[in-house]
Amino acid sequence: GGNITNGTKLIDLIGDLNQHSFVPWIDDASEEPIFIVKLKAIFVDRVWSELVQPIDRRIERSLNKALFTTTLPPDEAAEEIARFVGILVREINILQNFLAGKDLESLKELPPLYQAEDRLLHEELAESELDNLNNLYLMMLTWSSSTDNYQATLDRKQRLLKRILADHPDNLDWLVNWGNTAGKSNEVRLADFWQGSVPLNRAIRVAPAFTLAGKEMIDDFIEQILATDQAAEQINALIPGFKESYRKRYLDAWQQFALNFYQGSSALGGPLDWQTAVDLQ
Repeated sequence: GGNITNGTKLIDLIGDLNQHSFVPWIDDASEEPIFIVKLKAIFVDRVWSELVQPIDRRIERSLNKALFTTTLPPDEAAEEIARFVGILVREINILQNFLAGKDLESLKELPPLYQAEDRLLHEELAESELDNLNNLYLMMLTWSSSTDNYQATLDRKQRLLKRILADHPDNLDWLVNWGNTAGKSNEVRLADFWQGSVPLNRAIRVAPAFTLAGKEMIDDFIEQILATDQAAEQINALIPGFKESYRKRYLDAWQQFALNFYQGSSALGGPLDWQTAVDLQ
């Protein structure tokens, strides 16, 4: 909301000021003017206290309630594990890279911390504000004069991730839930092949996690988890079993879709629909 807008304006102001040469008669202009240093410190403090910490507290309250104080049915538990592991992995990898000395451009190449599928955790934000929020987060890191807060945050997030993985040691099937949420647009439906005037059965589909793009996303996410250095031995031990289970579910999803593919013809309500279908082939 307003805090995001104000933070973005402050970035713009600091950027504009940096374009000016306030001491053109001095050859060595390597040091920033003190007022710009102070503006950056104000920006860092505001983003940390008014945006990052409130969202962080909300996420951790939700995480503790869902995974550590409530007993959920297996399907619901898998959804919550996928949600919170995703958030933790993204933040851990950003903080690890930042503390290792990576620059702003390198940090921007990592998966952004705040994503649309997590909107329940920061529901007051419009989806269009997420890009600005992620930019504020990265600028906060790069303009900070101290890394103490971020090292403490990293340590806490690593402990949380390790606890989640330790509390759910049996399998990695929740990765499918993660793939279905993170790759919503990858879903394959009858309407992708049959277009007509009659609505189609939306239950006949291939879930996002079982598409080629979905598989690539899951493989990449496993690498992101391993990059956090948390429970790598446990994850590596579970990967073969997950891959075998995933392969069976992947093939079954496409087999069921193929067996029901003919039902797409029910969308064709007349000669014009049939002609359109022929033209699309």
